[in-house]
Amino acid sequence: MTTMTRRRTVERKWVVLPGSRGRRSVPALIGLWLLVIFGGVVPVAVIQLTPVSRPGWVVAALISAASAARFSWLVGNGDRRLFETTFWVFVYSFLGLAPLVQMRLGDWPSTTPNGDWALVPTAFIVVVVGCLAFCVGVYGGTLATAGGRLRERLTPTKPRKPADRRVLVGFAVFALLANLYYLSTSTWLQFTQSRYSETESLAQAQTSASSSTIFQAVAGASLLVSFVSLAQDRRVRRRLGIPETSRARFVSITLMVVVGLSLLNTLNPVSNARYVSATAILGAATALGLVQTRGRYRGMAIAMITGILFVFPFMDAFRYSLTPQFKSNGLIDSLSSPDFDAFAQISNAILYVHREGVAPLQFVGVLGFWMPRRIWPDKPVDTGILLAQERGYMFKNLSAPLWSEFFVNGGWIYLIAGMLVVGFVVRCLDRRIEFDLQVRDSIGVLSCILPFYFLILLRGSLLQATSFFALLLVFTFVVSRRFGGASPPGRSAT
Repeated sequence: MTTMTRRRTVERKWVVLPGSRGRRSVPALIGLWLLVIFGGVVPVAVIQLTPVSRPGWVVAALISAASAARFSWLVGNGDRRLFETTFWVFVYSFLGLAPLVQMRLGDWPSTTPNGDWALVPTAFIVVVVGCLAFCVGVYGGTLATAGGRLRERLTPTKPRKPADRRVLVGFAVFALLANLYYLSTSTWLQFTQSRYSETESLAQAQTSASSSTIFQAVAGASLLVSFVSLAQDRRVRRRLGIPETSRARFVSITLMVVVGLSLLNTLNPVSNARYVSATAILGAATALGLVQTRGRYRGMAIAMITGILFVFPFMDAFRYSLTPQFKSNGLIDSLSSPDFDAFAQISNAILYVHREGVAPLQFVGVLGFWMPRRIWPDKPVDTGILLAQERGYMFKNLSAPLWSEFFVNGGWIYLIAGMLVVGFVVRCLDRRIEFDLQVRDSIGVLSCILPFYFLILLRGSLLQATSFFALLLVFTFVVSRRFGGASPPGRSAT
């Protein structure tokens, strides 16, 4: 009998135990309370605190309620669908509540002014069609992983092998050296300068803005992958009972501490983009056991959606100065701020396609993110910048949510096909994460990081987010070499 078969047998027996009905009702109660709070109380409070200006607010309220319902079901059920949880947190916050506030106030975010109100119904259709296609993709992923080869590939049957310690140590040294060089071009204590000052320091030290951005990404991504891989390796070795010498244990723990402190310094939320800092914090916490149990997963999911609504807008207080400068005074101000420009950019994407037609080369630019513009002078710009240029905005560092990316690249066909694929892949990745946690009690390096970086990919622009994403993939491949066999009793696995 396989491990998974035994687990299902135990679960079925547990369900019919006397007195289990109360325990089975706990997930339902959790989901119900979350639905009441996020699907009812929060939208109603927003409606009560804002005047009526544009009729589109009703659709926004329905999107908020629907996404809150799916989020509540996921969290209540307790299956650790990290990617899908992130997706619905984004939809609820950026495409539900934010346009609800903006429609009620009759005003767009300050960085995306003068939006075409006539395009609002079409923009809501784009949001809804994209979400429905994503749901169909998730359902297709569920059917595909229910049996056959794909299920076999996603279902681990053996404990995870420990990583090769020599590779982990070597990569940690590389990450620390890369970080030291990066700090030498900027400031040694990163949290002592604002994000704007840090960007200026890099621009002066490097030959171009793109090279400074890439080197900053190399330092941050290598530290994050190194810390997660070291933490996961220690968890795997403890689970397998692999003995270690005192020297090997000392080296491993010391490296974890040094890399962790360096990561905290380099990707701190003061001098870095909040999305990247949040990815680093949540990825490191996941490696330390943030979603190890269903209860912890539920706490993480609730903290994520609450943090985006009530904490995230204030994390940008040190963007231009070490003296805090708050852009909003509460939830209503936050949801109408430039941080929540996603719906406005979907509207701008529709306007762009109406005027200029689709631009399939945008995805080509994403694939060729690594090619310098001096070699490819006509390389497409970020979709957020493209839309800003089309609208004549002065501020061009705008988002371009995945809905905008697909629509600009190929209209309705790309939107539906793209979100179907995203939903399918998300379900497969989530299924593997849950199986890993059940059978192996640990998940891979990418499974710790990418569910939270997924929020950056959803918000866009893709071209802007691809370099860090690619580095995560490359560095994870480097540290993924596994130890060739189990250690003999009494000897170290190094």
